[in-house]
Amino acid sequence: MFLLKEKRKAGIYLSIAQAYRDPVTKKSKRKRIRNLGYLKDLQKEYDDPIAHFTEVAEKMTTEYNNSHGIVEIKVNLSEKIHSDYHHSKSFGYVALSSVYHSLKINQFFNNRQTSYGADYRLDQVMKLLTFGEILYPGALTYTYSIRHRFFEGCGYSLEDIYDFSTFLTQYRTQFKSWIHENICNTVGRNTNTVFYYTTTHYFEADYDKWYEAKDDASVPRPSPLIQMGLFVDQNRIPITYNLFKRIPGDIPIMGPIFERARSEFDMDRIIIVANHKVSSYNYLYRIIRAGHGYIVNHNVRDVDEATQKYLLNDEGYRCLGNGRKIKSRIFTQTIRIKNKYGEKELIRLKEKQVFIFDAIYSRWETATRESILLMGKDLISANRNTSGHTEHNHPLDINHSMLMKEEILDGYYMFSTSELEMEDDEILNVYEDLWEVDELFKEKKNDYSARPSELSWSNHLSSFFMIRYIALIITRIIEHKTDLQYQKPTIIRSLKKCMAVNIGQNIFMTTYIDETLKKIGDALNIDFDKRYRTRQEIRSILNLTKATDCDQQSIDPETLQE
Repeated sequence: MFLLKEKRKAGIYLSIAQAYRDPVTKKSKRKRIRNLGYLKDLQKEYDDPIAHFTEVAEKMTTEYNNSHGIVEIKVNLSEKIHSDYHHSKSFGYVALSSVYHSLKINQFFNNRQTSYGADYRLDQVMKLLTFGEILYPGALTYTYSIRHRFFEGCGYSLEDIYDFSTFLTQYRTQFKSWIHENICNTVGRNTNTVFYYTTTHYFEADYDKWYEAKDDASVPRPSPLIQMGLFVDQNRIPITYNLFKRIPGDIPIMGPIFERARSEFDMDRIIIVANHKVSSYNYLYRIIRAGHGYIVNHNVRDVDEATQKYLLNDEGYRCLGNGRKIKSRIFTQTIRIKNKYGEKELIRLKEKQVFIFDAIYSRWETATRESILLMGKDLISANRNTSGHTEHNHPLDINHSMLMKEEILDGYYMFSTSELEMEDDEILNVYEDLWEVDELFKEKKNDYSARPSELSWSNHLSSFFMIRYIALIITRIIEHKTDLQYQKPTIIRSLKKCMAVNIGQNIFMTTYIDETLKKIGDALNIDFDKRYRTRQEIRSILNLTKATDCDQQSIDPETLQE
């Protein structure tokens, strides 16, 4: 606030005013907070009215900055909404910004800004893609369209975002090492025992080149199958990852890429977490002989009858709540493997088997089967008369005895592991973590179909995994800082709901608060309780999140422009 001096016919008129920026016209404006009177009248009461009320304005500014000021807002009921201005912005992403800067991600991009030669801010694009992926996941075009939901600068175009994918591809190895080093310095790492998650994903393939050469029988059709191997520490915070274009057989492990990752990130013993479809006992035996371990999920309908009988027996189950129960046993079985000479031999293998029943999963399986049966019955009914078969000998008739065997196994799933001492709940949590990672990195149809022609497939794929990798790290760190009281979906839902709405004169009203936000705020030193904030206050909060590193340079105000 400042002392405003206006020349009028009766003399100089004094008032205390506040400057603000009009969100629509982008011009500076001012509003009177307190009318004081004419200077000649005030001189009768004060020796130096200008000096006195200048000091009063400074005190009012201090009180206002300390959040004890009361501001009167005038509402124009005839004011129209401008389509080029976004009144609602995210405030919850401040928590993401705090973790982002604690890992010095901004420094990584700022250090390479000049050498890369981009005419846009690399750090600004990275923030948009990362925060957008966490709160508003979607295609690049969609992420670019919601850039105004953040208080960060928007000095880049959609073409710049495509170019940024090339940068990420070029520096992905250095970036992963940079992130790992800063996690070690801030959160801490324990890599004595780590988990290796293996997931498979279907992506677009470069069919244009194949189509041009399809007359040549020697040119195979490109495979869209991509495999990711993700290393995570005991806090479930990612360490690094590798991508493989195809799966020739079992999971590509124990090879040079795997060993190089172990050496670079100082990993000791590794527990492989995989699906039964991409594992075999030949492969699992190799893992054990190398000194590592495994946790593998099995389809209960593929196991032997003795195992099915054991899992259907209610004896030994322990209730987990929410309609789930669990039990386990140590089981020794004889497996057939190939030795180094290619000959088959029998090996005795001791492992732990964990069985879980989930009532929600059971209902889902039952409902899915019923919908398929209804479609099958309609198909049989439509074709029975035209096929010439009698009512009782149609080849498509349902085998009810087999159906009953399928139904009794609804809701059950099973794990086998080499970790005989690991608790049942821990084994379940590890594999559920794999499911979460698999879902996070799953490519959505609207994402890959929107890839522009100027963005190459390799750059698109590389940047896709890198952005979601960083998003996973940030959310996992927030989970860790809140003592694992809230899971990722709950955290994201609360952060997404925390919006700030401009109610006029650059004053924003926060629209949501809950216990999750309070816990996150306490952990990251962010006040989510306050209802009203000025734009300058929000900028100050963002500056504080950027100052988590003592070596952080001063913040350029241009980076926080509208």
